[in-house]
Amino acid sequence: MYGAIVVLYLAVRSKLERKAGGFSLGRFELPVTIVALVWVALVFFVLVTPPAARVPLSLYSGCLSLVASTSFGC
Repeated sequence: MYGAIVVLYLAVRSKLERKAGGFSLGRFELPVTIVALVWVALVFFVLVTPPAARVPLSLYSGCLSLVASTSFGC
């Protein structure tokens, strides 16, 4: 879920308005976002690679496909 939020932010960040006095990472915005995405991918990889993770992976895949089918009308 967090990975999807990071990817969505990368897709729309140029369209977001900037407010004066608001929090900004400045030039470090893109590197921090990329590090966050790599971190999420690494954690996901670590969690699904052990053989004992087959059941949680199946549950996650099923839930993800259910959400996708209800959200996008597939």
